[in-house]
Amino acid sequence: MNKTKNGLIRYIILAAMGVLLHFAYDWSGQNKIIGLFSATNESTWEHLKLLFFPMLFATIWDSFRGNTGPGFLKRRILSIMGGMLVIVVLFFTVFGITGRVIEWFNVATFFIGLLTTLVLDNILAPEDNVYSAYTALATFVLFTIAFGVFTFKSPTVGIFYPFPQGTESFPIVSGK
Repeated sequence: MNKTKNGLIRYIILAAMGVLLHFAYDWSGQNKIIGLFSATNESTWEHLKLLFFPMLFATIWDSFRGNTGPGFLKRRILSIMGGMLVIVVLFFTVFGITGRVIEWFNVATFFIGLLTTLVLDNILAPEDNVYSAYTALATFVLFTIAFGVFTFKSPTVGIFYPFPQGTESFPIVSGK
């Protein structure tokens, strides 16, 4: 199979995993273990899990299959962080401009973030050394722990604020 076709299949599988993780917590009867790696509310932070955990799974899968190469872990975590940054920046930029939560655009930010992650993963060529691999592994572990901790005990900061479903107004900004 050619690289473009493999990339498209990978994108579709990871996108499907992310979409399923959006609903998994409610489908599981709000099981706290499922909530550790799926979205538990409509906050931007929780939606970052939809990108992070499928990519973590893909990283583990690639490692077992030997699809790694020089700088693999560093490239992968930088790519994931880039995709998550795109999600946050797009969401808060559009929200800042419009003053509203635009639900269809929130969905689009996930797909754009995932595409960004996969593109970065293909074009980044970080230097390879044992320290970068350990740092990348530590970053994966720290993100995983942070997602777990902040899922059920999150700070009162904008990225953690659960936006109301079915509305486009944001109470903090509208003064309601």
